Amino acid sequence: MTANEDRTRRVAVVMASPASGRTLLGLLAPLFASGGRYEVHGVFLEDADASHAASLPFVKEVCRVTFSVREFTSDQFERNVALNVRTARRAFSLLAAQTGLPHSFRNVRGSGGRMVGEAAAEADVTVFEPVQLRLSSLVRAVPGRQPQRRIVALLGDRESAPEILDTALRLAAGDSREVTVLLAPPDGVDTAELRDLVQEMLPRKPASLRYLKGEEFTALCVAARELGATLAVVSAGRVLERPDSLQRIRSGMPCPVCLVRSDTPTD
Repeated sequence: MTANEDRTRRVAVVMASPASGRTLLGLLAPLFASGGRYEVHGVFLEDADASHAASLPFVKEVCRVTFSVREFTSDQFERNVALNVRTARRAFSLLAAQTGLPHSFRNVRGSGGRMVGEAAAEADVTVFEPVQLRLSSLVRAVPGRQPQRRIVALLGDRESAPEILDTALRLAAGDSREVTVLLAPPDGVDTAELRDLVQEMLPRKPASLRYLKGEEFTALCVAARELGATLAVVSAGRVLERPDSLQRIRSGMPCPVCLVRSDTPTD
């Protein structure tokens, strides 16, 4: 990374299903291969809101294939969660072991937004899936080719921008042509310094450089959808300082999100 290359960096992979852990690790593969020291921590999210919904007497389960409807009780929910946790643990542990990096796995229950925020506050890099996102459709591998990557990097301030750009470039396997830079500085802030930084840090011109208007995270969601992004790289500090921003991203982003800290987490 841009500062203190020798430091082991903590990467949190927050998953809501067994399949999402596999896809998120796949998106992180170029980062792990780019050099540096990492440790990977899988966090399986048991959403407390879903648990509460399962306890309501009128909640029913609808099969997506047959459209059959059946009652869905709290006991059934708990059994499904326990099965998903075991499956996710096995799959994540196997795949994380293949990276050769130190790794761990834990499951947590609580509000989805709060759990993602807590994971991001403790890690250098946190990747998660937005709500109701079908990750399996995001990265399609073509035989003989590398999976297509369309990465967007959101720059909002000079302090976090170097780490955001460096991480986005690593996630793009060093090819800045797969990175679209989105500039969203606060009102009254000169963007020239951010533009100069992009030219300085990226070996080639990015796929494009855009200026966002309006609320930055709402505009990010719109831009990511228009661009068909496969991953968004965002400053963890800017997101976590306003809790509503994390909720906006979780509910509105069309692709996984990578939150990057520009400071060193304390133990």
